[in-house]
Order: sequence, then C-alpha cells, then structure tokens
Amino acid sequence: MIKKTIVEKALIRILYSKLGKVVNNWFRRRRNKKLLEELPFLRPLNWDGSVDTSYDYTWTHLDNFPRGWHKLIVKYLREVKTVLVRYGQLNKLIIVESKEKWGEARIYYSGLDNSDCYDEIDEIFNRMSAESGKTCCVCGRKAEYQTLGWILPFCGKCIKRTSGRNCKIEN
Repeated sequence: MIKKTIVEKALIRILYSKLGKVVNNWFRRRRNKKLLEELPFLRPLNWDGSVDTSYDYTWTHLDNFPRGWHKLIVKYLREVKTVLVRYGQLNKLIIVESKEKWGEARIYYSGLDNSDCYDEIDEIFNRMSAESGKTCCVCGRKAEYQTLGWILPFCGKCIKRTSGRNCKIEN
C-alpha cells in the first residue's frame, strides 16, 4: 500500500469537494429545469419583471425554503397553477419574494389582473403558511417542537440535532 503525504490527502479532499459541488449543481439544474416546466412562476426575475438572460437554473424561489417544506410547498403551488390556468393568468403571476418568516413559509406575489384569482391564491398561500408551521423544516414530518428565538418547527427526531432552547407545540 502506498503511503500518501498530508499534501496529497489534502489535494484529494479538495478534488472530491470540488467534484461534489459540480455534481450537486448538475443535479440541482436538472431538478430546477423540470420544476420550471411545471411551475414557470418559480423562475427568479429581474427587479423590472424581465427574464434574466444569464439564468442558469441553479436557483428557484423554492430554494429559499428549508428542504423539509419543499414537497408541501410544491403541492400548494400546483393548486395555485390550477387556479391561474382557470383564470388565464398563468404567465402573469410574479413571485416578488419567498421566505421563511416566524416559522412559516411565505410567498409574496403580484402581476394578476383578476381580483377573484387573487382571493383564491391568497387563500391557498394562507393554508400553505399554516401547514408549514406544523411541518418539520428538516424532514417534512409533523412538527412536535418549535425553537425559541429564530422560530422553526421540528419533529421529535430532528429537534435533537438543534442546539438551543425549544418548546413543545400545542395542537
């Protein structure tokens, strides 16, 4: 067996680290292209609402949320798409901001012409926010605990990996 020097070991670690990032970005781009075919309004836009010509599919609005909420959010975004198609507003929805706030998923949007469409989408996003606050942000299971300070919901298994104070969620 050939003994590797410390420098050789460090170079191998760096190579694997860089290779891992390349592979991870390739999978992320592939996932995002597929996601944007189904839900085109997740594509990030410039401040003036125009499409960025240098967009490389490494990021969508879904990436602003913890991984454990992704399935939940996509489920509600599919409902939003159904409403948009019904009102003929699919290409008009602009997601202005997407974020976690007070332990819930929030999506702020604009660009629609129809107030009935706005009302239905508001109702869908309100349900999404409420359900995300009861869903573990790491794994997607039902949340049992909530951290104090920076508020995030966790299941009993994932809360053990967090440091700091937490409390039991009252249902």
